[in-house]
Amino acid sequence: MKDINEVRDYLVKHRTDKFGDLDLSNLDFSNFDGNIYISGMKVKNDLFQMGQLVRGDLYQNSQIVKGYLYQGNQKVEGSLYQDNQVVEEYLVQDNIPSIKDEVNNSNLKENTKKEMLDMIDNYWRY
Repeated sequence: MKDINEVRDYLVKHRTDKFGDLDLSNLDFSNFDGNIYISGMKVKNDLFQMGQLVRGDLYQNSQIVKGYLYQGNQKVEGSLYQDNQVVEEYLVQDNIPSIKDEVNNSNLKENTKKEMLDMIDNYWRY
């Protein structure tokens, strides 16, 4: 079996695109019965994780990010846990569309709904 450095060197040699990016997209492990570990990665530039389809659990923890950490458009059928976050700039958790839906579907008077929706639209979320 190749050691991890040999695997890295092989991937860099054989999976680097014309832009010099390493592309490991669309690996299909759906017939593999084990777990997948991609921990401890050190990346000089950006790391993209998009479009994961996970039948079990997805664990992301202990990330150290010098730039931005963006997580959006997640669909979680179980629970979403976020704890022990240390954010030096802004923490944005934007669930505004669902809050607006709750206001619109509430039994509040129309003028109160309008005031609340205006507050939501004008609220500085940072």
